[in-house]
Amino acid sequence: MNRKVLVFYYIISLLFLLVVLGFTAWRFKVTLESNLRQAEDAFADLKVSALSTYLAEGSFSSEYFKYNLRQQASLLPRLLAVAIRSPSLGVEYLWARNRQVLAAEPGGLAGPEYRLERVRDRLLQAPFAQEYVLDGVFRVLDWRDLAPLLRELFYLLVAYLVVTAAALVAVSSGRALAAGPAAASGAGAATAAGYVPLSASRIAPPARPRAAPVSGLAPREELPSRLDHELERAAASDQDLSLLLLALEPQQAGAFGQLAHQVLQAFPFRDLCFQYDERTCAVILPDKELSQSLKDARAFQRKLGETMGGGGRPPVSMGLAARNGRLANATRLLLECSKALEKALAEGGGRIVAFQADPEKFRKTVAG
Repeated sequence: MNRKVLVFYYIISLLFLLVVLGFTAWRFKVTLESNLRQAEDAFADLKVSALSTYLAEGSFSSEYFKYNLRQQASLLPRLLAVAIRSPSLGVEYLWARNRQVLAAEPGGLAGPEYRLERVRDRLLQAPFAQEYVLDGVFRVLDWRDLAPLLRELFYLLVAYLVVTAAALVAVSSGRALAAGPAAASGAGAATAAGYVPLSASRIAPPARPRAAPVSGLAPREELPSRLDHELERAAASDQDLSLLLLALEPQQAGAFGQLAHQVLQAFPFRDLCFQYDERTCAVILPDKELSQSLKDARAFQRKLGETMGGGGRPPVSMGLAARNGRLANATRLLLECSKALEKALAEGGGRIVAFQADPEKFRKTVAG
């Protein structure tokens, strides 16, 4: 390779590297800003839910208030810590995913001290009920966010190496042809013997199809977004909507496949049936009031008694919650339904518990 070609190659490589670095930095910035917006939206929803619960209960030490915030945190994997504090009264409520988030014990302090990692973590704050302040620590950048960026960078570098290899082969072949027929034949043989062409299919990993849950139900990750969509549709058409959670008794967890099969057979919309955890199913019931959903749940329980309970009461407890004319979001409905299911499981014996919400009290609480 002569000197001019080598200098040209160096210049092109440098320009390509600068373009790749610029593109990666831009993608990093877009990802960070998108995650930050999602964290701000989640923090706003958390504030509304916590404030409505506090106004309804009137105390931060209420078990329902604590349960509500714990449920909210379980639905927000990027939430690291949440605190409610007052400059004069100190910390009223504190929850942290692990002790590493806190720089020191909060006892005796006006507010907790957080150990935040630069770039990765964000502290969001908002006024909360009189003199209180609500803190939320979110992880806005994780390895799962960097993986797509690194994969794109890898593909770009592989593509550049493939193009470079092809260009080197073309230049070598052209020089061999210019040297004469005999030299061309020798150089061509050497090239054919010593060079193995690269291809994207040999370098890039094969595409992996998305795996569906073994139960045949939709995955839990899709439940909140789909439930929000159905709630918006129900509110727009002034219709009701119910959510049903079905859980096997702990000693019967091995029968989940049979329960999932019965759920898919009994309810008409398969895309509204979800696997909530290893022994729990979630079913969205559109256009169903709580009373009608309760009748359907009892009918389905009788069917389960025939197929799974040997003619007796099946080892499945159920929790129900409904929109009931409210502008409730998925987080609120999941919380209410989870609390109903928790009570049903505590009573045992395949109980059905329905959460009856008061729409007028809900509106006054949110407005206040």
